[in-house]
Amino acid sequence: KIALAYQNLSISDDEALMKEMIDEPTLIIIVNYLDTTEISLKSACLRIVGNFTCGSSQITKRIVEFGVLEFLEDLIVSRKPTIRREAIWVISNIISDGPEMIEKAIETSIFIRLLNALIVDMDTIKEEALAAFVNALREGNLRQAKIICDLGLIKYLAQALVSANERVVFRGLDCVQSALKRGEEIQEEEEQKV
Repeated sequence: KIALAYQNLSISDDEALMKEMIDEPTLIIIVNYLDTTEISLKSACLRIVGNFTCGSSQITKRIVEFGVLEFLEDLIVSRKPTIRREAIWVISNIISDGPEMIEKAIETSIFIRLLNALIVDMDTIKEEALAAFVNALREGNLRQAKIICDLGLIKYLAQALVSANERVVFRGLDCVQSALKRGEEIQEEEEQKV
């Protein structure tokens, strides 16, 4: 009931209410429900958390403090495609908050699992994973971009670029562009050190 009550709450509805709720034990309960075996409840809680992570940095940081990344790390490899897609969407929201949240994601196996999704998953999930990488490359600092690229991102992007799905190809090209831009910045930084 708690999850269903918050499921349709979004940033555009009432961000002030969301900020008020962020310190409530209810949100901690919702995050912890990400570990439930009940798929419909898990899915509803993912959407709620996703809506909250579309909000301010303060709200996103609080949700991460509640341990959401550990749950999301496991949900990326769920047997249910809708759960995988929603989990990656939430991760993408968190990553878009900037270097602090990207660092938290780097401390987990999230990026490695996102790379795996680029190879073995459905196109809609590949799109979400590519969006998460674009956010990480654009919002992260140069050290973080290098770490992400050093995982073999470019090799995995080649798979996206030969997809029959034009949306996956578009996201892949967006990701390549972001990686190249960050690569140039890394090269310039290294040249300045010399």
